[in-house]
Amino acid sequence: MSIIIPCGYNMMNILAIDPSSTSVGVARYLVNTNTDNILSIEAGTINLDSYNYDPMLFNSLHSDKTIRLIKLEHKFTELLNDINPDVVVCESAFYNPSRPNAFASLTEVIFLLNTLTIKYNRNIKFITLPPKTIKEAIGSLKITDKGKDPVKESIIKIPQIYNLVNNFIDNLDNHAIDAIAVGYTFLKKYGE
Repeated sequence: MSIIIPCGYNMMNILAIDPSSTSVGVARYLVNTNTDNILSIEAGTINLDSYNYDPMLFNSLHSDKTIRLIKLEHKFTELLNDINPDVVVCESAFYNPSRPNAFASLTEVIFLLNTLTIKYNRNIKFITLPPKTIKEAIGSLKITDKGKDPVKESIIKIPQIYNLVNNFIDNLDNHAIDAIAVGYTFLKKYGE
């Protein structure tokens, strides 16, 4: 698969997502396509339970899940408008037989994000990457130290990423760090 960059356009804006039904990690990568250098990385987490979008959304009328999806729709659309990405890359759902409802919920979130991306701009590619591919790309499959976050420990060992996030990585939660890993995997996988 190839991403088409218009002639003369030397910057790529990538929106990377670690999806969840409650807290969505997001990372924005700005990349120089002439040199493949990552110019900047911004990351954070959308906490859907604490995000106050519409006080008229009552739990007595709608389920908590429905309200969170409505909040996500609003916040993600706002994010698309702010970032104007060239590509959106998202971790895909992983099926765990002991938690089938989590898979269903995550699939619903990913479908919503994909649909919102298409509504925003039909020319933006929405790509999903399996969790295993992400872990392999950042080298976290080998890390087994208990008590440490393997994704964060792996990110710290990637100089081109760590040099851009070292000032704020300790202020990020696991969702935002996972989104950084998703973006890095996309660059590694599709930059080859």
